[in-house]
Amino acid sequence: MNGITMQAAMAVSTLSSLALAALTRGRARLIASSAGLLTLASFLITWLGNVPINGRIKEWALTSAPGDHAEILRRWELFDNLRTSPPSPRSLYCSSSP
Repeated sequence: MNGITMQAAMAVSTLSSLALAALTRGRARLIASSAGLLTLASFLITWLGNVPINGRIKEWALTSAPGDHAEILRRWELFDNLRTSPPSPRSLYCSSSP
């Protein structure tokens, strides 16, 4: 359930930001398109990086953690940092509405 909700929310966020970028000019267009692209990047990093690792971690509950579990957790943390580190353009638009 949560996966479907998050995917829908990220899709709506990306599409609405890019639609706003198409309808505006100047600084608002730059900020809206940046927000849309960063949201898309966050979605792709989550979908291609964190989600597969989460699936592997769920298997550990049934078995045991593999020998390289520390490396797997470091990769998950890297993906998490990548997808959450650039929030400023997304929040910048919300705080600078015309």
